[in-house]
Amino acid sequence: MFHEKLRDLRKQKNMSQEDLANQLDISRQSVSKWESGLSMPDLENAIKLSELFNVTLDYLLKDRKSDSEFNYYTVDTKEKKAMSKINILSMITLTLTVAAILTLVILSIVEPHTFYNGTTGRTYNGFLGYYYSYIEFKLVVIASFIALISSISILIIPDKTIIKFFSKKI
Repeated sequence: MFHEKLRDLRKQKNMSQEDLANQLDISRQSVSKWESGLSMPDLENAIKLSELFNVTLDYLLKDRKSDSEFNYYTVDTKEKKAMSKINILSMITLTLTVAAILTLVILSIVEPHTFYNGTTGRTYNGFLGYYYSYIEFKLVVIASFIALISSISILIIPDKTIIKFFSKKI
């Protein structure tokens, strides 16, 4: 229930009713009425409470018996923005990598190249002809596959793990 959640959240922050009232620019009696279940905050104060305690309005206002019934109640907008940036960057890299690989394959089909290896006596045509003839082609292929594997890995690995890995202090 709201009044119990409010009291618990306030105590977790080691705040008195007076401290909370000052933060919201209301009277201590209003906070007391909320915590005793005699009244509810207006929408503006409910929003301020959710921001102050870093919980959603759903969690704060809906009657739930436990947090386990509502396991996504905390809000961390900085983390969500960082996660979305990681996913966007990974998707862009993945798209560009696939485009690069397709471009190389199409090039080798449209303009085939033949490479003859005098040591082994083997002849390579098309994609492999370019691969063995030009170091630049080989480097682009290798870099593309590394980028492809990295992009897919970043999409699979949980964002929190990636953020934690790159935010470690050396």
